[in-house]
Amino acid sequence: MSEKEGWIGDESSKLKIVIKYSLVVFLMSLFFFINIIPIQIGNIGEVRPQFLMIAIFYWTIFRPSLVPPVLVFIIGLLMDLLLLMPLGITALAFISVQWLVKVQRTFLLGQGFFLIWWGFAIIIFGASAINWALFCLLKLSLVPFQPILISAILSAILFPLATVPLYYINKLIPRQQKIAGNTKI
Repeated sequence: MSEKEGWIGDESSKLKIVIKYSLVVFLMSLFFFINIIPIQIGNIGEVRPQFLMIAIFYWTIFRPSLVPPVLVFIIGLLMDLLLLMPLGITALAFISVQWLVKVQRTFLLGQGFFLIWWGFAIIIFGASAINWALFCLLKLSLVPFQPILISAILSAILFPLATVPLYYINKLIPRQQKIAGNTKI
C-alpha cells in the first residue's frame, strides 16, 4: 500500500501497528471466552465476572474507536446466543453501559484510577440489577438475584487486575494513527 492510500510510515511500522491492534482483538476475545466460563460457588450457583463489561467500560473511556456500538451490540448478541439468554439482553446492557460511559467520558478522562474503579463498580451494580429485572420480566418469574450480585461484586473486585493488560495495550497503540483512508484512531 502506498502513502496515497492512507498509510503512514514504512512496512515495518505498519506491521507493528497491525500487531498492536491484534493484541486488542486477542484480549477482547479472551475476555469473551472467560465470560462464558461459569464459576460454581457453593449453593449460590454459577457466577460470571463481567470481564467484557470491564473492557467495554475501559475502551469507551480511553479508546472509544476500538469499540464501536455495532461491535459492542454484536458481541452482546453472541454472548446471549452462547449462554442461551434471551436474545438482546446482554447486547442492551453493553450498549447502555457504553452510552452512559460515553456521556461521562470527558469527566472520567480527568479522573484517577480509584474514581474510575468506583464508577465501574456503580455501573456494574446498576447494569446487573437492570439486567436481572429484564430477565425476570422476560421469563415471567423471579430468578435468584444472589448469583447476579456475586458476579457484580467479583467484577468490581477484579477490575484492577483486568485493566492491567488493557492499560499496557493502550500505551502500545499510537494515538491519532491514519489507517485505510482518513479514518483516525
